[in-house]
Amino acid sequence: MISSWRINFFDLGAWPGHETQAFLDAADSLREGRNAPVVVAYLFEAHPNHAKELEARFATDPRVFVFNFAIGSSDGVPALLWESDRPEGTSLYRDKSDLNGQFASATERLFSAFLSQTRLNERNDKTVNIIKANIEGAEWDLIRDLEANGLWGLFDLYLGSDQWTMDMGKCHSLLPFIAKARGILDAAGVQVKPFCMGGPNYPAAKDNVSLAVETKRIMAERSLLVEA
Repeated sequence: MISSWRINFFDLGAWPGHETQAFLDAADSLREGRNAPVVVAYLFEAHPNHAKELEARFATDPRVFVFNFAIGSSDGVPALLWESDRPEGTSLYRDKSDLNGQFASATERLFSAFLSQTRLNERNDKTVNIIKANIEGAEWDLIRDLEANGLWGLFDLYLGSDQWTMDMGKCHSLLPFIAKARGILDAAGVQVKPFCMGGPNYPAAKDNVSLAVETKRIMAERSLLVEA
């Protein structure tokens, strides 16, 4: 049996929603009797059109909340969102090598400010926090923001794109910080795993199982998983 507990999934760079759906499917597999977890998915998408598509996709699921802003190094300020040659590859970084010259208006926010505003910045022994980030170079802004505010201890698992360092590497200004970014996560003791949990190139079923296994492992380590 599973004691009363909660899973928060923070999907940064959420469009088109494959990872969130994989997470929800994995969370459903953890339900046991009346002690099913409270499951909440917080989706962050910078591009307004992509945010609207996410809202439409998950409109009937009360566990999902969509926020239309870019995770960056400033809070509540207007920003330009540069578009890449891939439809999902919008970036705050103008020096990213694969941009196509198009841009859209966005709002930039600090992730730490969001956590504080929503009171999600306090550690709860019965809460598992999973963060997935694929934000086209702004991973560095996220990592140093949470480090500066002492918030990496909130997170049990960090899902970074299997090419997340490549995205930072496409931004000339971020090249000196790639190794430091991973070092911050290692020093904080955060489990880092690559994600590939949905879409035509990544079989969702296989990755759903791995996410469920990872969540159960975290619960067991934190004594949330008990025998019936």
